[in-house]
Amino acid sequence: LYNWLGQDLAGWRCLDAFAGSGALGFEAASRGAAEVVLLERDAALAAALRATQARLGAAAVRVECADALAWMARHPGDGFELVLLDPPFSAGLH
Repeated sequence: LYNWLGQDLAGWRCLDAFAGSGALGFEAASRGAAEVVLLERDAALAAALRATQARLGAAAVRVECADALAWMARHPGDGFELVLLDPPFSAGLH
């Protein structure tokens, strides 16, 4: 994925709407993104993402425990350069 996007995301604002493990969002942060918002509706996973964020010292990463579709509806036009949409297969959102 990041080979297609390029190696440098310096200054980009990124949204990982169905964060899960957070791999896509943390990778964006490691490539210089100015802000990365990870959305995860499962409270235990969101807590794990916050722990990972703290352990990595990933200051650009913000974790929100929220339903991705509802969150995006409340934040239209927030100006993200990259939106990662990888919902769970069972969600029927393909």
